[in-house]
Amino acid sequence: MSNSKNKSNVVRHNGITLGSLYVRRDNNQKSHEYCTLIGNSFSTYSDEQSYFNGDFPLCTLVIIGASAWSGYCTKTSTKNAHIFHIISNNSSQITCTASSGSDAEVWLASLHSGLEASFQYNSTQARLSNVYQTGTGTCASCGSRIFKDSAFLSCPLPHYKTEGGVRVCEDCHVAQGVLDYVTSCVGLYASHMHERAALRMAHNLCTNLLQKNADEQDTSSDELEINVDSKGDSIANEESNPLSESWENILADSFIHVEGLTEQDKQLISLIQTPGFGTLRRRSRLLDIECRRIENGVSSTHEFLNLISDQSDVSSALRGNVGSFRLASDFPAILRLLSDYCWNPQREGAIDMVLTILNWLL
Repeated sequence: MSNSKNKSNVVRHNGITLGSLYVRRDNNQKSHEYCTLIGNSFSTYSDEQSYFNGDFPLCTLVIIGASAWSGYCTKTSTKNAHIFHIISNNSSQITCTASSGSDAEVWLASLHSGLEASFQYNSTQARLSNVYQTGTGTCASCGSRIFKDSAFLSCPLPHYKTEGGVRVCEDCHVAQGVLDYVTSCVGLYASHMHERAALRMAHNLCTNLLQKNADEQDTSSDELEINVDSKGDSIANEESNPLSESWENILADSFIHVEGLTEQDKQLISLIQTPGFGTLRRRSRLLDIECRRIENGVSSTHEFLNLISDQSDVSSALRGNVGSFRLASDFPAILRLLSDYCWNPQREGAIDMVLTILNWLL
């Protein structure tokens, strides 16, 4: 039982956040739904299997705000409830309850990071002025009549601020699936580049601090004066009281099993615990995990810097691809490459290649 309680119900990886939440809309009854967050696009599904089957979501919201719960406890709530609120661009308010405080923190960090990335890379799309609510027998997207063979097709239309599922024709149903896929790719790209920028800034802050401290130590060591005799041996101070051999053995034995932090580790920990660095940790789940590892003494400064350097940099081969795209300007060939890598995600370098192509297209 203890293991199940401590198990996390949320996964944040490569720009997407997945997990189960209790969701309440407009003071209605709670429902347990499987939720996804890509950028500032929040979608809910009936269960996890529905998401992995590729079904359309029950609801899709474009998030414009998120905050932790700061209200009061009612008879149906508990003091340990881990609640947060999200607000959509259609003024919808949703109350979400996570299974633990750590899960709620991951969701809030993802929401804030997604909002930052979306506002930075995307422009807010206004609702079209000529869009109006059509009748129940017509498609909510194009307005055409719905026939019997497509009478049960429905999906959310977030670009029209229709967050819940509405009836659409077969063509619009397929087109909405393509549009959702493109929107997800854009959101993943924005989130990935936002996280890379945070890792790059963190790496620069750490290296600058360590370099500054190293320079100060070199300066102070040059100013030290050491008294030596004619043979070159150091002369002990009269005030110094060296330990006897027995005490040295006792101290040596007592520290055999203690893995102490180096001076560089201490300097790095003092930096990563500052509020400014905490903002970068919120933007990148990987950075936050690695910071916790070095705080717990699991990782070293060298491993920490190497890891975030590898994750924040783009290889020279991909830079060469961008240059080739700009010189060739062969749009059909680039689209074929994008299609090949999208449909073969296990292909080596697929993620980086897709990001490179999207970067060039944007």
